[in-house]
Amino acid sequence: MDRAKPSARKPCWRVAAILLGSAVLALPAQAADVTKSVQIRHSGFVLDPITDTLDIQVTVTNQATALLWGPLRLVIESIQPAQIVHFNTYGSTESGKSFVEVPLVDGVLAPGASATALAKFINSAELEVTRVSFTVEGQLMDAAGSAQIRVQALAPKADGAQGAALGAGYAVEVDGVRRGVTDAAGRLTLTVPLTAQGVSVTNPPNWGGSDILQDLVAGQVRDVQLVVGDGKEVYGAGRLRFDQAQQGILPRSAPRITLRFLDFERPVPVTIVNHVKLVDAGDDYVSFESVLSLTADGTLSATPAAFFAAVGNRSGRMVLQVTSQDEDGVTHQGDAVFYLRD
Repeated sequence: MDRAKPSARKPCWRVAAILLGSAVLALPAQAADVTKSVQIRHSGFVLDPITDTLDIQVTVTNQATALLWGPLRLVIESIQPAQIVHFNTYGSTESGKSFVEVPLVDGVLAPGASATALAKFINSAELEVTRVSFTVEGQLMDAAGSAQIRVQALAPKADGAQGAALGAGYAVEVDGVRRGVTDAAGRLTLTVPLTAQGVSVTNPPNWGGSDILQDLVAGQVRDVQLVVGDGKEVYGAGRLRFDQAQQGILPRSAPRITLRFLDFERPVPVTIVNHVKLVDAGDDYVSFESVLSLTADGTLSATPAAFFAAVGNRSGRMVLQVTSQDEDGVTHQGDAVFYLRD
């Protein structure tokens, strides 16, 4: 397995993390229930033989006259029978309900537009699904709660001051969520909520710049100039998951151990693995770099014998932490949480 010198663990955001000097960029504002503003349609269930789950495609259509600002959460309200549980959870709402994030182009869903998410469920008893229901959480961008920002990406001068305008293709993020890319003049105009707190411009693997948004006023148009320099580390959006773990439980009887980075359920192949370690419930850790190998399709694998021998007699909550790179040199960091079942 290709390995570089292990580096210190970096802080992460929800799907992408950026280390950009001293600027502090906030997470997106708390989502609200926007179910009444959307139409929710879903397919039938299909068995995924890799994860041994029942999968369902859910399409969300914006029926409002305003933009829907993401992240957009598809919340699993209920599924019957109750023994069937959600597999690919992205987190839990304040009420404890599991959700997945709906992939959006540039982080918004325009009026009349649709987006589709994949929800995966564990059905080890092979029961017939009799009912499933969803709600949606996001943020409606009405005129009273939004403003515009005109972002200009600039190269640094030798003394660190603002330089010439950058060109097209630099990703603009607001509160850690990608909202579009710059044009040929290095510009992008965005409608943002008044609660927006941070804006950044990045170009993987190592260009970035950021600033803090403060005191936005409804209807305002604000110019934001960002110096985008080299030497930053821009993380990819993939999240790490065991194929064999269900509800965080990894059985010792698993015939194989495979992990992969996924971006909205699409595999993210990696070509280099820099650092792997196992952290146990007592915050002790052990290197796992010699246990996992990199396969031709960009996933990580281990023989069960080698994996469980390296885990040893540890029990309770464990986290496998992986730092890797894809073919474009973009760094992906992920934590796969699991418990062992004998």
